[in-house]
Amino acid sequence: MYQQTRADQLPWLQAGTRALGTLQKDVAAGPGEFIPEEQPGYKFGYQEFVEKPYLSAQSAKGKRLSGETYKGLARYSQDYANTQYDNFLQRYYARLAPQQSLASVGQTTATNLGSSAQQSGSVLGDIAMSKGQAQAEGLINAANAKTQGYQSLLNTAGTVGGWFF
Repeated sequence: MYQQTRADQLPWLQAGTRALGTLQKDVAAGPGEFIPEEQPGYKFGYQEFVEKPYLSAQSAKGKRLSGETYKGLARYSQDYANTQYDNFLQRYYARLAPQQSLASVGQTTATNLGSSAQQSGSVLGDIAMSKGQAQAEGLINAANAKTQGYQSLLNTAGTVGGWFF
């Protein structure tokens, strides 16, 4: 039964093992270098959601070319870059998730196979012990029967007057 269980579970164990190898390589490689301009939609988002609205607001106040405007734009640009970096990391972690799930399936399968092996070993041990106990009981019963037979023979010989010896 254990061998059948192992054969049934083997594809899951192998898939988990392969996924773990891939996951280890991906984690070791890391997310890569964050180059803002190469991120999807970065340039458009920066222009449409940071630069244009902020510069328009500063122009309306008559401060478009002021140091305050450039300082504020630098702060908003940094905040936008931080948000984009967080998105970059989230995409990296999302790429790892399927491999993590498969590796987890493999780990669970390995644990289940270990439990199955332990249960099989326990059952086989119980069977061997029961067989040994049955054999021992048979030998003890045989010895008791012989002892009772000899005892009966001796008792009979003693009542007949000792003619047996």
